[in-house]
Amino acid sequence: MKYIFRYGVSLGGKMTAAMLAWPTEWIVLIGSFTSCIGASLQCLCTAPRLLQSIAMDNLIPFLNPFSKVAKNNEPFRALIVTVLIAETAILIGGIDYIAPVVDLFFLLSYCFVNIACALQTLLKAPNWRPRFRFYHWSLAVLGALLNLFIMFSTYWHYAIAALAICGIVYKYIEYKGAKKEWGDGLRGLALSTAQYSLLQIEDSEQKQTDWRPQLLVLVNLEAYQDVQNNKLMHFANQLKKGRGLTIVAAVMNGNLLHEKDRKAAELLKASMKEAMKAAKVKGFTEVVISAYIPRNIDTVLQCVGMASLRPNTVVIGWPENWYSNGRNDTEYYNFFEAVCKACSAEKCVLIPKGLLMFPEIGDQISGTIDIWWIIHDGGLLIFISYLLTQHRVWRSCKIRLFAIAHYYDNSAKLKEELKKWLYHQRIDAEVEVVEISKCIVSENNQKAAKSLNNSQFLNQAADLESEVNEIVKPEKNGKVIFSNDSYVSDENQENVEDENAEPEWFAYDYVDEKSTTTSSSVEKTLPVQHNKEDNSSSSADDSRLLKSNVRKLKMAVQLNKLMREKSSACRLLVINLPKPPKSKDGIQKYMEHLQVLTEGFIRVLFVRGSGEELVTACT
Repeated sequence: MKYIFRYGVSLGGKMTAAMLAWPTEWIVLIGSFTSCIGASLQCLCTAPRLLQSIAMDNLIPFLNPFSKVAKNNEPFRALIVTVLIAETAILIGGIDYIAPVVDLFFLLSYCFVNIACALQTLLKAPNWRPRFRFYHWSLAVLGALLNLFIMFSTYWHYAIAALAICGIVYKYIEYKGAKKEWGDGLRGLALSTAQYSLLQIEDSEQKQTDWRPQLLVLVNLEAYQDVQNNKLMHFANQLKKGRGLTIVAAVMNGNLLHEKDRKAAELLKASMKEAMKAAKVKGFTEVVISAYIPRNIDTVLQCVGMASLRPNTVVIGWPENWYSNGRNDTEYYNFFEAVCKACSAEKCVLIPKGLLMFPEIGDQISGTIDIWWIIHDGGLLIFISYLLTQHRVWRSCKIRLFAIAHYYDNSAKLKEELKKWLYHQRIDAEVEVVEISKCIVSENNQKAAKSLNNSQFLNQAADLESEVNEIVKPEKNGKVIFSNDSYVSDENQENVEDENAEPEWFAYDYVDEKSTTTSSSVEKTLPVQHNKEDNSSSSADDSRLLKSNVRKLKMAVQLNKLMREKSSACRLLVINLPKPPKSKDGIQKYMEHLQVLTEGFIRVLFVRGSGEELVTACT
């Protein structure tokens, strides 16, 4: 009986509404028939146009073939697809099977419209200006909830399937779809959340125990530097594993008033983004246009970033052709300006040397990462090396720590303390303590200098043997000490400075601030007078400076010899970066010092901290 009443068999197969119609049942039948024809024609006219519009927006790539139109400007391909869908629904032959699907998708469209209206109102979008007088965002939320309630109360399994289809389409558009100027509501929600979060941490300072490297990668815009720039980005990926804040910045020579230079900057920024994408580095790019590059490096260091999301670590590529190109090379001075200003801005500085030999993200290296810890700066070199071993490229490498100890240190005790400290930091590394006194062999200084085959960097090598007696003083027990302020005799060990301070032989620009300020103030107040006393004092200063440079160069030769004996087979040498000179007059000697110090190693990473880094068990 249920089938008889369901299909109207008791009424002779006639419609109930038609039986109640007056004066004849044909009024309802004809009206229903014409209404169906009108609705179907409307759908056949609007649905192809809608499909063509979606295809033209390039939101869903596989719909691109339907964006083409015929000669009479009709979307013929989209019309064919619409007809096929309509015929499939007709051939099903049961309105009870089609109606739930159609109803659910209509309810979903209404639900999303209500959600969009509510988001535009809550985000206070300036382009959202509703005309309805009694509109309120709560009504839009209520409408969306009612739509969802009707969906799940009627056909809950169809509702879940419809939501899943909408979610898949949205993620596909997000992954494959092109970027459009009009954006979407979720992007506005993300921007509002980001703004709120930045305002919350604007005045908060990062704790030393929570220190993380937030990278600013300075790239060189010379044409032959493209490979090195790509290597820099691969190195940034290996250091951050593609996570965290990474900003790739460049200073372009040009004029901001010229449209040609602005377009070139946009093209450069796009190419940098492509390089970051190839290196799988997630971050931001910045291009600064300037007529004089060195003057704007400090501007980039100070202005890049926002609130607490400012870079604390600067990555600068080593200029490989600095000596062959001569002192007139712009890359030579730009590198020096970047290093000096990054140190002055209290940023951590990382300088990878031998970038062409550094691995890419698809490579894998096994061996050792050797750390020569000259300045005990809180463990920054160890932390940077540990971060590298977390990436799959360096995961098979072991860390070896060579700690430089003073002659008055207890090497055995220092080694035990370092092992205990590494154990508490949960870092697996081999430890070896090297006494600094073993770096000087007074009888073979000239031979050691020649053995490095660096005559172009060791112009003072001929003077090493003659000045040995002034610099090195042997003790009765056979140990060797230095005749400078950083190393003292056993009788004056109470006056030894902080052991974490940078040694004078390693800090290339060791200048007494008091003498500097006094001399500068005198120079400003007194007129310039040229006499014999001035000439004698200047010659004495030049002689003292020459001896200091010779001593530092000699120490670099001997330390390089020791490092090559112990770390010749290492895959990466990590070493402290000496303090850069305060004036351009010392650039040549400083670069020679670094070159001699790392001669013979294919991959070197110079690291210099700002003093704000502190590696603990929580880091």
